[in-house]
Amino acid sequence: MTEEDPRRDAPVGGDLFTVGLLEPDVLVAALAGAVGVAPAEVDVADADADPEARNWDAPVLCAYTRLPAGGLGLLLDVYVAEGMGGILDEAELARRFAARAGTTVLYPAEAFPPSAYWAVTAGGLVTRARLYEPEEHEDPYVVDAVEAPVPDLPEARVTVLPEVLREERIELPVTDAFTAAVPDGSAGSEADAATDPETDAETGEQT
Repeated sequence: MTEEDPRRDAPVGGDLFTVGLLEPDVLVAALAGAVGVAPAEVDVADADADPEARNWDAPVLCAYTRLPAGGLGLLLDVYVAEGMGGILDEAELARRFAARAGTTVLYPAEAFPPSAYWAVTAGGLVTRARLYEPEEHEDPYVVDAVEAPVPDLPEARVTVLPEVLREERIELPVTDAFTAAVPDGSAGSEADAATDPETDAETGEQT
């Protein structure tokens, strides 16, 4: 008997960016399809809308923010209730949503650096992306670079992202072997001894 993934029944929440400027009815349909529920079970509203008008009992909630023109289209604050759709994590939600919405979706890769994102296209391509937050509130959200070409982001540079390389652990077998062979502190002591001036045994003077 295999152990079930404990994340399967956990609620899923997160912030997703869409490249396309999607209308609310498209958001409803795409989220319903991604989670596997009826559209009536999805509540979508503008982030600045009256909270009293929201259906907070819906298993799928989404508040969207229209972003300034010239960059990404929407910022989505999505919540999927526990046990819905068998979704394991934010990445799977983003993948399903992108396929149904017909646009590339970005979701955070790591807590640091804050510019690190994954981009998943409607066709299923997943690549790392760098997204800087705009300096001014009215400035657009622009993807600076991606590691693989993304048709929805023709202006983004295609390059290796150094911050991704820094996240990966690089094994150093020579250094590891040396550390394992030399007791703690002894390497430094031997090095110090090698550089200390010698003392003449008869005169007591250093040479």
